[in-house]
Amino acid sequence: MVLFFVEPAVVDAVLEGPTRWAVLGAGVVHVVGTLLFGVSMVRAGVLPRPAAVGYTVTLTLLALLGNLPDSVFSSANHVAACVCLVALSRSVRRAGRPGEPRIHVTGSRQAGT
Repeated sequence: MVLFFVEPAVVDAVLEGPTRWAVLGAGVVHVVGTLLFGVSMVRAGVLPRPAAVGYTVTLTLLALLGNLPDSVFSSANHVAACVCLVALSRSVRRAGRPGEPRIHVTGSRQAGT
């Protein structure tokens, strides 16, 4: 976890004592959760595989590389993560809303009408 826009002395103070373990624990939970969620998306096969794999890789890298200085690689990783999230959301949007029929039969009578 990275504390942005904070003086280095404040960051050092936050990372001393018991808050250090809370911050590190939150980072570990985030990375492990991202990996497990990404693996479950890939294994389920419901969402597009390239976008699910991209989500798993790029969002894990965002968490792990967040404390490094800005570079071309970190910027490219942010763009790739955005592309993966947009691809995933587009695939969900294309699937329709819950409760809507996915198959529309034309020219036939529906039961009960």
